[in-house]
Amino acid sequence: MRFLVMLALPLAPAAFENAAHAQQQQQQQQQQQGENGLAAARKLFAEALRAEEKGNFAEALEKFRRVAQVKDTVPVRYRIAACLEGLGQLKEALRAYQAAIDLGAGDPKDLEVVRDAKRHTSSLGERIPQLTLTVSPRAPSSSEVRIDGDPLPVAELGKPIPLDPGTHDVTASAPDTVPFRTQITLPERARLSLLVPLDPKPAPKNEEHRTALPPPASPPSAITAPEAPAQTASSSSSSSARTTGGWIAVGAGAALLVGAGVTLALRQSDISKLEDACPNNVCPGEREDELSSIRSRAQAEGPIAGVLAGLGAVGIGVGTYILLSKPHPNASTGAGSNVNFLNGARGELRLGGRPAPGGGRLVLTTTF
Repeated sequence: MRFLVMLALPLAPAAFENAAHAQQQQQQQQQQQGENGLAAARKLFAEALRAEEKGNFAEALEKFRRVAQVKDTVPVRYRIAACLEGLGQLKEALRAYQAAIDLGAGDPKDLEVVRDAKRHTSSLGERIPQLTLTVSPRAPSSSEVRIDGDPLPVAELGKPIPLDPGTHDVTASAPDTVPFRTQITLPERARLSLLVPLDPKPAPKNEEHRTALPPPASPPSAITAPEAPAQTASSSSSSSARTTGGWIAVGAGAALLVGAGVTLALRQSDISKLEDACPNNVCPGEREDELSSIRSRAQAEGPIAGVLAGLGAVGIGVGTYILLSKPHPNASTGAGSNVNFLNGARGELRLGGRPAPGGGRLVLTTTF
């Protein structure tokens, strides 16, 4: 035993020396790998910056995240947040800016980056849209509401939910209710509230109540009974059409008379202009074209007023006649009936009245 111990004593220093040398080599290798990794990360960071400057935010974001795996710093987190903001992912960008602020808190060398990140978080808080969801009072307590497939906690109902700008799917379901689904497009800064109508399904109708009872047998004398109401309805329809046509004719005649009055007023105004501009019927030469136009207009306005007045008087007369007269027993009935008036040797005046959804329509035709 003593011999073995004496034999091992000379070998101990050599073993320790070999172990120390191996550890030193491993540390050197790790240091070399770290230096190579940092150099590659710096190169990748520069490439990501160029991609971000060109607006290639998706490419830049992927490279910045690879850099963060090598060395996570405040500037790297800030650039990740900026790319997320450029992609419109405002919620995640807000979290990334806050992560940069937390990492750089108290470090003087990152003070400017932290200050800029705080400015972005302030503006993003206003730009991020918010959606408030509530369910109908009759909805079961087991109702489940989802936004873009993610379930919404019950505690979040009735509270503003921050969402990224864009289109979002809102679905809801519960036992024995009609499922709900809709799409909502939210622009930046939107503040929207939505009521989710989760109401119970309608009870099924009893099929027994759908069976129609056979109609009672009618006596032979009842076969002709419907004819009397049909004639009454036809007569009522004809009377209504005549009344509608009469009022339309009166209204049209009154409108034409008003138009005639307005035309006469315009003619008198043009005559006054001519008298003022041409005292003693002597018109200035520099206004010859203008005064000639006024004179022509005044000459045309007189006949126009006369025609409008005549048609207006005819319309009022025809309408009054329709309203005061009774329908002829042999007159055709229905919505498209025509009535002839003033049939004589010199011509014919025909009035057609048709009911319409907003009132009636009058067709006035004259031949002479």
